Amino acid sequence: MELKDVDIDNLDLAVDKSIRTRFDEAKDDQIEELFDEPDEEETDATEYYRDSDYAGARYEKPVKRGPLFTVLIVILFLLTATGLAFAILYAGKDMFLAREEQIEEEVTEDTPIYSQTQLDGMIAVAVEDAKVKQAEETSRKMEEELRAASEKESGVLYMLRDYYPDDMVFIYGSYYEYYPINRDLKQNTVDNKDLKKDELTGYITYEPDGTKKSHMCIDVSSFQKEIDWDKAKAAGVEYAMIRCGFRGYGSGKLVEDTYFTSNIEAATSAGIKVGVYFFTQATSEEEAIEEAEYALELIKPYEVDLPVAIDIEEIDDKARTDNLTNEDRTNFCVAFLDKVRDAGYTPMIYSNLKFFIKRLDMDKLEAYEKWYAFYNDQIYFPYEISMWQYTSNGTIDGIGSGVDLNITFKDY
Repeated sequence: MELKDVDIDNLDLAVDKSIRTRFDEAKDDQIEELFDEPDEEETDATEYYRDSDYAGARYEKPVKRGPLFTVLIVILFLLTATGLAFAILYAGKDMFLAREEQIEEEVTEDTPIYSQTQLDGMIAVAVEDAKVKQAEETSRKMEEELRAASEKESGVLYMLRDYYPDDMVFIYGSYYEYYPINRDLKQNTVDNKDLKKDELTGYITYEPDGTKKSHMCIDVSSFQKEIDWDKAKAAGVEYAMIRCGFRGYGSGKLVEDTYFTSNIEAATSAGIKVGVYFFTQATSEEEAIEEAEYALELIKPYEVDLPVAIDIEEIDDKARTDNLTNEDRTNFCVAFLDKVRDAGYTPMIYSNLKFFIKRLDMDKLEAYEKWYAFYNDQIYFPYEISMWQYTSNGTIDGIGSGVDLNITFKDY
């Protein structure tokens, strides 16, 4: 019989009737044996009490059951369990068939069926729609940010820098210029959030993990005239970069800074560590080497702990170096720096954002320390630097005019 032909509602009645029939037949066959040939301990189920206190009373005495009774009970249990199992199985099958019918009702003849090509096409259209919506949202967001940025000084420039993180962006003349960042070079690791500015003095320190890891440095020349270096030391100055000389941007002559000797002697006497820089206008490798030798000769009598730097930057007036190519300009700097290194000093190159990025080949300058001029509370520069000049108008006790303030990220 198949599972679907079982009448679940009448299953228990059928089982019960079967058991009762089998039980009655067994009873008819053996009832005589049960009563006519009892065992020694078996008696009639009902007896009279013989005690005088209970005379005439009847009591029921349990009748011992034979093995047939136990067999019948087992049969009854098995038939009941089998019926229950059939009921469970049938109910499960019924639920499965009902679910199939529900699915068949959902998938009717009107339900469209698509080929893989059609599905691919539909997906492509959905993707394009999403891209259009995303572009519209991005455009709307940019319009809002551009409007807000245009209402602030240099706001557009900062917004563009955020939007082009793989380029150096700056204004040159009347245009925004973009220069790809070379990620193969050593990168700047200074985190701007760790730069702390004292609102009272304007001094900036670098404090990663809350620990100060920078040194206060000033750079000076004849423009600052007489300096009280003891007061500068007391004001917190630890290092000083002193101009030792320059080459005239018109004449091309080598000139010693008129305050170089007094500055380096007074600074070292006050306990301030010093380095020097030379303003270059070399138009050949020979002139660059000449400038380096000139600077090395000037510093020979003194202890110089900080780097010997070449200062290269644009001149507001017409200069003899205006027509140099980037390649030549970079090669002349390298000639100066190598000469300094060969003499046992630390070579360094000083410049600003536009000159480093637009006028020099940073690949060729990878091996030398960088002194970066960028007047802001935060650094915008992709490459590793050792020193940062953050203002040209700082105030230091002992110096009567504005002075360049720097921090170094190295111990010298």
